[in-house]
Amino acid sequence: MLRNAVRRRTLAILATLRRSGGISALSRQIGASPIETMAAADALIPGLIDDFQSYDGGMQGLLKLIEAAG
Repeated sequence: MLRNAVRRRTLAILATLRRSGGISALSRQIGASPIETMAAADALIPGLIDDFQSYDGGMQGLLKLIEAAG
């Protein structure tokens, strides 16, 4: 069931990246086609979701760490 929740979140993030032009922007930055970029994002996002969820201090702690890093 947890895997289904991660997959749903992944699909929602991918849809947002497509709608917002994020996939196109990433494609230009890395010199890959949008299809390759979408496949890479699809492979990476579940791991990022897992890492964010398991980060000590939760999402607030992670945001503070990112903010502190600049």
